[in-house]
Amino acid sequence: MNIPVFDLTTNPFYVLGVTPENTHDEIAAAYDRALGEGRHSAAELTQASQALHMPQPRLEAELSWLLYEPYKSAALVQRLQAKDYAACSDMLDDMVD
Repeated sequence: MNIPVFDLTTNPFYVLGVTPENTHDEIAAAYDRALGEGRHSAAELTQASQALHMPQPRLEAELSWLLYEPYKSAALVQRLQAKDYAACSDMLDDMVD
């Protein structure tokens, strides 16, 4: 059985550095910015941008993203990647309070 891997770093919101609150124009601007910064390949950025502009893939992205505090989600993922679990715990505590 091949079980898909759940990876927050591949979520379109994380890849583009946007939240579900951003408009289509803001997502397009984030795509341009990310492309210029070279954070991800052009193919990854294009896939992320397209996913956020189409209803079904966007819904999937929203359901697999951290929606409780979307503007803090990217910071939380970065701390998880750095294995800074104490900071993650503090952030999660702040989100719940």
